[in-house]
Amino acid sequence: MKIAVLIKHAVDVRSVRIDPETGTPSFTGKPGLDRADLHAISDAVDLKETCAGHITAVGIGPAALKDDLVTAMATGVDEAIHIQFEGEADTLFVAQQLADALRDGEFDVILTGKLSEDYGTGQVGQQVAELLGIPHLANVISANGADGVLTVNYELDGFADEIEVPTPILLVNGAREGEPKRHSSLRGMMTARKKAVAVIDAPDAPASALTWSAPMAARRGGDRIVVRDEDPVEAAKKLAAWLREHRLVG
Repeated sequence: MKIAVLIKHAVDVRSVRIDPETGTPSFTGKPGLDRADLHAISDAVDLKETCAGHITAVGIGPAALKDDLVTAMATGVDEAIHIQFEGEADTLFVAQQLADALRDGEFDVILTGKLSEDYGTGQVGQQVAELLGIPHLANVISANGADGVLTVNYELDGFADEIEVPTPILLVNGAREGEPKRHSSLRGMMTARKKAVAVIDAPDAPASALTWSAPMAARRGGDRIVVRDEDPVEAAKKLAAWLREHRLVG
């Protein structure tokens, strides 16, 4: 069984600041492998062991993403693809690049985290599935199977359920608490660093129509009074008279 797991180089959300002048976000914390994707990697390795599978980790991001891909291989992933891309892009562009990298791989199962720790849109996994023309299933707890059929445990309205699904399929894991079951080891890191990471150069992202902005309340018409540079007593009298005139006080 051919398995792919999608990973992201996420920033530390605790360090986010919004520039009041431009409305754009900036992050000062140390970025790294997204926690939700760590669980997806762990799930992929579990599935690999039940069906003698082969795992490919695929991610799009800056040069630092290579370290995350090495960590994935040290955890049990067999090979990795790095789609090199610097800068910001919307989720559809990201999904398009991931789908293009996956399309010729003939993967049976694609796994991904539910929400990234930074922007947390929860859109990329489903968009990849739509672009590839395959079904997807969300809130997955675990999966196992072979011969073109998976038995998937997933959460539905707060209750666990089980379903059999044909492959190919994309699985989005559910929210997880605590640490993932699988971890990288020192020996695994030493072995993973010797493996080659396939590199694909992403095209330039198109300009996005989306912008960051503060909510703007609609302005309401009406009379107003502004009292400046007045003696406090006289200012109070003028304000009181204006309020009575407009029947705002008795």
